[in-house]
Amino acid sequence: MKALKALMHENLHPTLPGFYSDPSICRAGDDYYLTTSTFEYFPGCPLFHSRDLKHWTQVGHVLNRPEQLPLDRAWISGGIFAPTLRFHGGRFFLITTNPSAPDRNKGNYNFITHTADPLGEWSDPLWIEGMWGIDPDLFWDEDGTCYAQWSRREKGLSVADIVIGQAKIDPLKGRLLEAPRTLWEGSGGLGVEGPHLYKVNDWYYLSCAEGGTEFGHMQTLARSRSAQGPFENHPCNPVLSHRSLHTAVHAVGHADIVEAPSGEWFGVCHGIRALGYPKFHTCGRETFAFPVTWGEDDWPSFGVDRRLPETAITEPGVATFQDDFSNKNQPLQWTYCRNPQPENYQREKGSLTLKGWADRICENNRATWIGVRQQQPACACEAILSIDFDGDGEAGLTAFQNLQYHACVGLRQKGGQVECFTRIRMGELVWEETHPCAADYKGLRIMAEPLRYHFEVCQPGRHERLKSFDSRLLSTEFGGRFTGVFFALYAEGGATLRAESFSIQ
Repeated sequence: MKALKALMHENLHPTLPGFYSDPSICRAGDDYYLTTSTFEYFPGCPLFHSRDLKHWTQVGHVLNRPEQLPLDRAWISGGIFAPTLRFHGGRFFLITTNPSAPDRNKGNYNFITHTADPLGEWSDPLWIEGMWGIDPDLFWDEDGTCYAQWSRREKGLSVADIVIGQAKIDPLKGRLLEAPRTLWEGSGGLGVEGPHLYKVNDWYYLSCAEGGTEFGHMQTLARSRSAQGPFENHPCNPVLSHRSLHTAVHAVGHADIVEAPSGEWFGVCHGIRALGYPKFHTCGRETFAFPVTWGEDDWPSFGVDRRLPETAITEPGVATFQDDFSNKNQPLQWTYCRNPQPENYQREKGSLTLKGWADRICENNRATWIGVRQQQPACACEAILSIDFDGDGEAGLTAFQNLQYHACVGLRQKGGQVECFTRIRMGELVWEETHPCAADYKGLRIMAEPLRYHFEVCQPGRHERLKSFDSRLLSTEFGGRFTGVFFALYAEGGATLRAESFSIQ
């Protein structure tokens, strides 16, 4: 217990700040691995490693090939939903949902990928026929039987009709071995989802998220003497939630837990750092950590008094990013929106070149776009760059919530004339302004404050502010679904952007 108490006091910030939602965790020996949802972004399912459950390092992505993660025409918050990461029999397994998959209308949008080496190549997806629903989970019983659990609509199309389904599965073939059955209907909250099944001593525990993924989010628990149920509710559900609390972190839920070699237990979940009033957030659902303890009644307790530890909601530290393109290997934090068109990106020593083409960032195509997550409500993103034109087009820097809600600062050419512009896109409403072009500009900067964003032009020795706007315009509550803000470089049409450095401080 001492290790977990120490962990609580050291966890002064999100385990993974920024848009890292629906975390799943597993252990292989002394090594812990963690992954999260990525929705319409590529590569998918970032993979993090730790030896002490305190310090996490990104070591790759599970889904780093387009054939593993087809995202063509993926709409807002399409793509990868709620993966489950597990280690069994010397292999790592990831099961997840891609509602943007080509055969989604036939029900083939849940899949499994596996590997013996998590840092190496993961298999092509094994698409699972007959698994209608989302958020799948894998569990191996002591006799070797593998069960899949997932969130499914049993009776109709309403979220009120969602239940947890289960079927035996062959995880190496991606094939259900029996007709699905209803495992649990939840504790009564909205939209039961994200199931995880565990066995501890003689009990099978089913942990699920309920209440929607917004401010009513919560984690609930049930148990049974059989993996196939019936399951009884925890007498004090929810076992983890911040709903209706005066705390800095809200929307807590979608938890997964893991046992350490010492026999201690540890959990991860997501939550949001809410800003302003009415409350909103821009950084997305972030991964937080909490202790798990077991009582004499064989029920586990999540967190401290069913909340995240107080130290987990204090002022977070600063997350930084710096790329001067001196290394040919691209840092793992860089992300594309949907599958990239490779010829539109050229990374060479000292620069990154983006070539625009017909696809635009407000469309669900393959726009030339590459970004890094905003990880703190207060930070600055600066790109030293130049922009050239071979016909009409635009390029620059964007604070990007999704294709319908984003803001840009950059240069564009229209009818042979080059001008500096700012644009705020809020669904069908677009606010656009032009600004004088400074001949000695060096780059572009986005200053983020908890309640405001500022667009600036970098000039020798100073920054010229062009536009400021309310942060809630890029919040999930205003126009998003399940993701957070990225700071991204982009190019469209006949524009070519050449960046010499990109940093977030």
